[in-house]
Amino acid sequence: MDSKARSEIGYALLNNPGARVAFCNDFGLLPNVESVEFDLSRTELKDPEPFRLLAGCLKGNRTVTHMKLSNLKIELIPTLAKALKGNDKLLTLEIISASRSGGTSTVTLPVLELTGSIAEGASPKVDMSKTCENGTLNRVTCGMIGALVGSNTALQTLDLSSTGVGQAIGMEGEGGHILIRPLCQDNDCPISEVIMNSAELNDKAGGKLISALVEGLGKGDHGYEKITSLSMANNDLGKQFTSALKQLLWSERAQCMIKLLDVSNNPSLDGYAILLLPTSYFLLPTSYFLLPTSYFLLPTAYCLLPTAYFLLPTSYLTRVWMGTPYTPPYTLSHTPPSYTLRHPRPTPLSAPPPLMQDV
Repeated sequence: MDSKARSEIGYALLNNPGARVAFCNDFGLLPNVESVEFDLSRTELKDPEPFRLLAGCLKGNRTVTHMKLSNLKIELIPTLAKALKGNDKLLTLEIISASRSGGTSTVTLPVLELTGSIAEGASPKVDMSKTCENGTLNRVTCGMIGALVGSNTALQTLDLSSTGVGQAIGMEGEGGHILIRPLCQDNDCPISEVIMNSAELNDKAGGKLISALVEGLGKGDHGYEKITSLSMANNDLGKQFTSALKQLLWSERAQCMIKLLDVSNNPSLDGYAILLLPTSYFLLPTSYFLLPTSYFLLPTAYCLLPTAYFLLPTSYLTRVWMGTPYTPPYTLSHTPPSYTLRHPRPTPLSAPPPLMQDV
């Protein structure tokens, strides 16, 4: 068959909601075959139209539980995702791609968990922390994850810890958009929390991630406002990240929607701003600082003055809070309009100057 014929058959299979049986000798999709492997650089598979036949067969197949794909390209993802969303038997999708550092990178995606097609009911959290033991997430795998979760109406939290996603965010020109855009572009998925602990987020990657949020919120057409909680602990965030974070928190283009931000155990943050120190209760949900009635935002509030001693790296509060072990987490309960901090402030070593008194 030529490419056009293959495409038309695949299109019909993809759009058949009742497809339950699909075998094809050309692809090795035979009865009782549970594991298959495809190299998508092959002529009959590398372009979207001929690839559609394989995708249509995968949608109707009910025997394959594990699939391995090499050389998956961005333009094939929508078609592949449509096929896998209609398949409730494929358990894992192994994506093999070239690594920037040489060799190959292998990522194993839990398909049914991502699509929410688990028989016993979809979980509000998907843990991906064990999926990249032989590789790291890249632009293609981020796109595939986003495409799969698009129809998952139960997903609220995606844990990308230990996936190395920071490498891709830092290297790609699109920065944080390679992750956030695929996750947010479908309105059916209510995802609100992304966890990226120990995800190899250096200062550049962290800055690009937050800058992507600022840009997406400013445009208001990407669904970025769904993300209200970010955890970026145990990374290497620093000055570039804090600069981007200031833009996010006080942007005039769009309101910051982040309510909880965890940047604990980022050693390079020490000394930039006490508001970002992991041992400070200022790391509580950012809505606490964004309240227009909160004295933390008043122009005369000492905590925002550039000369305020507890914003300086040498301030005694910095030394005390960094040197005294506190038991996390600090919690902030808020029932508007009342906000209550459930952790006492440290007792000052000495009374602050008059300018620094609480307002």
